[in-house]
Amino acid sequence: MSELVAARKTSIPAYAAVVILGSAVGVAGVLLSTNQFIALLAGLLLMAIALAKTEFAIALLVAVAPLTNLKVDLGPIPLDAVTICTAIVIFSYAINNLGKNENRISPPFSWAFIAFLVFGAVSAVVAPSIVDSVSVLTRFIGYFLLVYIIGNSIKSKEMLTRILVLMVVIGALTALFGIYQYLYEPQTAKIGLYDLDQEVAARVGSTFENPNFYAEYLVLLIPIGLALVLGSRGLFRRFMMGGATLLMFAGLILTYTRGSWLATGIGVILMSLLTKAWLFWVWVGLFAVAFVAAPGVASRLESISNVTGGTAGFRMKLWRIASGIIQEHPLLGIGIGNYYNVFTEYIFRHPELSVGWVIYGAHNSYLTIWAETGIFGIISFIAIILISIKYGLYLAQAKAKDKYLSWINSAIFAGVVGFSINSLTSNSFHHPQGAVFFWIMLGLQVAINGLEPEPSKTETTPAVAGSLILRPFRVSLIALKAAYLSHPVHKFFAGLGGAWRKSDIANWLYKKPAAPAFFRESRSFKPVLGFFKTSRVWFENSWLFSMLRDVGARPFITAALFITATALVRFLTTTVVR
Repeated sequence: MSELVAARKTSIPAYAAVVILGSAVGVAGVLLSTNQFIALLAGLLLMAIALAKTEFAIALLVAVAPLTNLKVDLGPIPLDAVTICTAIVIFSYAINNLGKNENRISPPFSWAFIAFLVFGAVSAVVAPSIVDSVSVLTRFIGYFLLVYIIGNSIKSKEMLTRILVLMVVIGALTALFGIYQYLYEPQTAKIGLYDLDQEVAARVGSTFENPNFYAEYLVLLIPIGLALVLGSRGLFRRFMMGGATLLMFAGLILTYTRGSWLATGIGVILMSLLTKAWLFWVWVGLFAVAFVAAPGVASRLESISNVTGGTAGFRMKLWRIASGIIQEHPLLGIGIGNYYNVFTEYIFRHPELSVGWVIYGAHNSYLTIWAETGIFGIISFIAIILISIKYGLYLAQAKAKDKYLSWINSAIFAGVVGFSINSLTSNSFHHPQGAVFFWIMLGLQVAINGLEPEPSKTETTPAVAGSLILRPFRVSLIALKAAYLSHPVHKFFAGLGGAWRKSDIANWLYKKPAAPAFFRESRSFKPVLGFFKTSRVWFENSWLFSMLRDVGARPFITAALFITATALVRFLTTTVVR
């Protein structure tokens, strides 16, 4: 009995702290409207759960980033949903993992990323606006930490599947909203209708508010949807993921973004080469349907040949300006995050290059990064992408025996390549809502490398599997496949494939990229690990940790006390103010 009383006494300070925090939130709620106040409470609840569980924090980022185009300025520092959610993921991982003795995976592109950050920091020395440089540099540091955290937090196929399914479901929701825009709010969706036929009602931007930004996001998501359809088990999941993927494909078409159409097509073609060649014809069939059903697709494709006028000619003018800036600052660049500032100054010095705007991007991420960070900055950035591509080829061989991981890896590979190609005609890496998913994909690559493939199972021959109705159909497919395998054309291509796999180039491409020991055996990092371990031991022995443990042990009581205190204090404070 005395032990029970002692346990209750130790919980009293914790619950008192919860009531005090709830009261403070209630007082702050007086300044907010009812809707804003409810949103604040929901946000605090989600943040508390996310800080307690890193997997939930990652899921929160995946769900919130595409749905919320929130942008606020905290003094000179711009904040958005991606920045806030990324910070929550980083803090959650730090709270739950730093200082623990765990064998963590080092991303193979770590040194390339660190080199890019170093050259970006050096370029900031000459930047016209140090605030802009620090802001963008901080964002890229967050991306790098995000890759590392995701790679070391997703430790099972179930967790990987939950994250991927959530991605596709959220992508489908954005597509539904985009279709609604196209059908019922074409004037709000209409933006940048260059080179479009009059029959096109709008280019949808969905929750991204810009069709180009939205299309870049879908370039990454559509291959994931295809992989979940083809690699998952269970008819219900395949059906749901198939419907979601078709919605995202429709959303991509309605953006009328030619560069993203091309990028997704190339990505899916490469995906088919890594897995099943017939997947290419699925993509061809979908686009053929869109060509016939969606208005303006034909005219949009036809306008690609117009390289002197329309958006193509406009982009070339922008690239000419970016090239001029690069020639003036070849080594250090103009300072990371400062392209817009220097663009204005450059246009005033060269009015003959004017495009009608005094502030505009380069419409090419690589030219932007080159201009901002210099030659060494762009080389290190491209190295990140190339190492990721090589990593995907290695995983295609390493996980070939696992059908599911093979499909997911091929989808990530397709998304990475497609997004990188899309960046040739857009500032894709500088649009956080879509760009954060590129780095999430790199983190998923690292996670897949740490997952063990399923042991091979003895499968029942299709000739005897299935119902009596489907069995003749299966037998026919077996006969057709046997005829194809014995055909001279197949033997010819099979011989070419065998010669390619034995070549030195293929052996190098499929070889695992070297992963630096920066986060493990590195001598320079051991003191840092020691500091984290000492700090964790101190924290776990502190009164604060004891209080948090008491609060977390009874989440229902904690939440009830917090909400009650918040509502009561807000009501009383509002009454007094009135």
